[in-house]
Amino acid sequence: LTVLDWDKLSSNDYVGEVGFSVAEFLANALWKDEKTGLYPEEVDGSHSMQEIELPLVPKEVRWEANHHLELTFRAKYTPYDALRQQFWRKYIKQSDTDDTGMVSHIDLISMLDSLGSTLSRETVDSLFTRFHKRPHEDTIT
Repeated sequence: LTVLDWDKLSSNDYVGEVGFSVAEFLANALWKDEKTGLYPEEVDGSHSMQEIELPLVPKEVRWEANHHLELTFRAKYTPYDALRQQFWRKYIKQSDTDDTGMVSHIDLISMLDSLGSTLSRETVDSLFTRFHKRPHEDTIT
């Protein structure tokens, strides 16, 4: 990464460079369960930001030689699939009108209708029958 100092008089002045390993950064990212394809439920978007400190290699050594120069920033990476799963988990939890941790057919239909879903009743029913549940009588977790 190139670090520039911007001011109104001289515009962009080259200050120095820093190196950043994206692979190292991503090594600390969330990973889904290979068997289920799901991210951990306790991950709610609050996993902490990583503080990254990168030593700055200055353009020329002057007064900078007496100082330890570094570029510090905070970042985190959340995969798109994890964001999507977080959305659905929270939305389903809000749609659980009786606070049982279960979703009934009516809960699911009203949730999907509020999103403007165009899924057919058969498709919604298949979410239940896939898990050997009766759509209008059983609940799913």
